[in-house]
Amino acid sequence: DSQNYYTEIKREISYWKCLALCRMAKPNEHSDFWTEVNNIEGADNKFLKGFFYRNLGNYKRAESFYNEALEIYPSMQRAKREMVTVLLWQGNYEKAFQLAKDNYEFDSENTYHIHAYFRCIAKKAWLNNDDIQIMEELMQAVKNSYSDKKEELWTAMNLEYAAYAKREPVNKILKMISEAEKLYPDSLDIKRAANEYKLKQEIISKEKFEKELVRWFKNGFEV
Repeated sequence: DSQNYYTEIKREISYWKCLALCRMAKPNEHSDFWTEVNNIEGADNKFLKGFFYRNLGNYKRAESFYNEALEIYPSMQRAKREMVTVLLWQGNYEKAFQLAKDNYEFDSENTYHIHAYFRCIAKKAWLNNDDIQIMEELMQAVKNSYSDKKEELWTAMNLEYAAYAKREPVNKILKMISEAEKLYPDSLDIKRAANEYKLKQEIISKEKFEKELVRWFKNGFEV
């Protein structure tokens, strides 16, 4: 019955090819992506363009395309999750927090929504007792989940919990970071939590942090 399935199969191949091209792209090598993305219509087209610009580090442009995707398909969870990321990158913590909270409340069993909501709470300038309690509940929710990445995500969350909720000494957090990186050397979430803390402590520069995060995103960010 290939006639009935061919169009959808071709579209799926184009979609995954676009994701791969986004991760491989260099500033002057975009023609293949723009040719391929024209094979896809609707919200997915806008989402892929947003993903393209997010990988280039153009978060404002990425946000614009994610908004267009959500106008077409308001419940598109991939776009909502990506939107939280680009908002955090731009320092728009209040908007990121509200969106992450909405995503979590819509699907409280989605491990990535749990983690994104946790990250937004951790970004608050000051955490009150209610915030800390929610963080603990979110950590437990990840630990109880069926996700293959639950231990890795919990480890990243535990770093942020120790750093921002418990306010442990710097030397203790750095030791935790070292142990976590040995356990999960390829984890973007561990690297991101570790380097956000190091940036806050002025252990690394903002320029180095941003350069490294862009590289890690391209090497395998979950979508």
